[in-house]
Amino acid sequence: MNAPASFEPFLLADGEKKISFEKDTQVPNAAIFTLNREDHTVGNMITCQLLKDPRVLFAGYKAPHPLEHKIVIRVHTAHPATPVDVFVSALKDLISEISNIEEQFRLFLFYLTLNVFIPTTKPSSAENKTPPKSQSSVVTTLFIIVIFTLIILSKISFSTDY
Repeated sequence: MNAPASFEPFLLADGEKKISFEKDTQVPNAAIFTLNREDHTVGNMITCQLLKDPRVLFAGYKAPHPLEHKIVIRVHTAHPATPVDVFVSALKDLISEISNIEEQFRLFLFYLTLNVFIPTTKPSSAENKTPPKSQSSVVTTLFIIVIFTLIILSKISFSTDY
């Protein structure tokens, strides 16, 4: 078959680094980071996080080609800050934000589970004691979403080897 392997967009080849770094020779205090096996999702998240930092003068990313699974991020910083320090700081802040979102999501699901499975009023003997179909389907759907979210979050790991 002529299609690329399904694992190609996200599994690193042997000896391939996740992040590579090179100084930009045309602009002082600038660098180019190449993230292998990543797409627009991660590129946009990192670029937005970089732009929140007041030390960053410019941050942008591009995907060189749709069939190449890599993102190129260009960072230009003010003089005392180095692009590597700002990039690592942005990654740490982003990981912290994602962990915070995950924690809030887990807490929400915990309270949702309590509200669904522990009714606030006792049902009368004539009522059916099982939760209504709509509630159980909502719980099932949320459970599936949680599982997929946790799988995705566990796959996101940022390496600072450069």
